[in-house]
Amino acid sequence: CKSFTNIGARAVFVGDRVVILEDTIPTFNGQPTLRGQMDNLYIALGSEIETTVWPILTGFGDPLVMDSRLDANGRVFLVFSPQMNQQLGGAVLAAVVNCDFFPRAQFPSSNVGEFVYAQVPTSAAAGFGAGTRTQWFHEVRATIAHELKHVTSFGERIIRGQPLEEPWLEEATARHAEE
Repeated sequence: CKSFTNIGARAVFVGDRVVILEDTIPTFNGQPTLRGQMDNLYIALGSEIETTVWPILTGFGDPLVMDSRLDANGRVFLVFSPQMNQQLGGAVLAAVVNCDFFPRAQFPSSNVGEFVYAQVPTSAAAGFGAGTRTQWFHEVRATIAHELKHVTSFGERIIRGQPLEEPWLEEATARHAEE
């Protein structure tokens, strides 16, 4: 929560409750990124979150319960960046960082809002191969539901002055939201 990497991003989807941002970096580790080539999938993902995933999340609480204390914009941000593809050797498809729920004075890397950070596909090839858009879309949909459940429970517990859920229970309920 003390170090961070600045990125440039563009809004690809702006819904009633979700904003999808795409990292604008043209190359990463010497390879071209798929920036600007994913809009249809980001829009489909945003629409699915708004219509299908959001009602599931509200069974666990309000994903925006802390919004008035944070960025007060009424939306959760999903940031898709190749920076995430390097987390733990690519093993982390998406993540939520608890420090985003606190002011920068407390945690310098906080984005002071409801954020999910996620990987991007690395291959323009068709099909379900490693790194393809099709494989990524298949995996990321449930993963985003999982991570948004974390946003929901972290916000609900923090605003009520409660400790975060036991890790095993938090992961189990996030898997429930995912499935």
